[in-house]
Amino acid sequence: MDFYTKNNEDLNYEIFEVKINDKELSEKIWHDKWVIVSNENKNKFKQMTFNKNNLPTVISENIDISGKILNNHLEFTTFELFKKYFLLKIWSKTKEFKIIMNLFGGCNKQYAVIMLDKPMIMRIYPK
Repeated sequence: MDFYTKNNEDLNYEIFEVKINDKELSEKIWHDKWVIVSNENKNKFKQMTFNKNNLPTVISENIDISGKILNNHLEFTTFELFKKYFLLKIWSKTKEFKIIMNLFGGCNKQYAVIMLDKPMIMRIYPK
């Protein structure tokens, strides 16, 4: 994931486990591959503490949970058949937002996150 900010701000992150309590939200995440948390959907899931030991070993042994996004880039080891949604909280000194997505499943996923007043996410497809 690559992040673009107005003034090249330092970014931090935190991962949470989530339990989706709403069929419509679950279907939207499945269809769109992510959902940005908003006032409309913030009560449709339960946010829980992240425990990397709940991940498959191939992922948990390689995960960096430092909380810092270095050089505007964040990358996770993925496992093709692993399907579980997580909440990724991103913040700087001036902005904060949360995304629900499958951070550790599927391969060769690339995203660009543009940190505007209303953040945007775009999937990048390799040539």
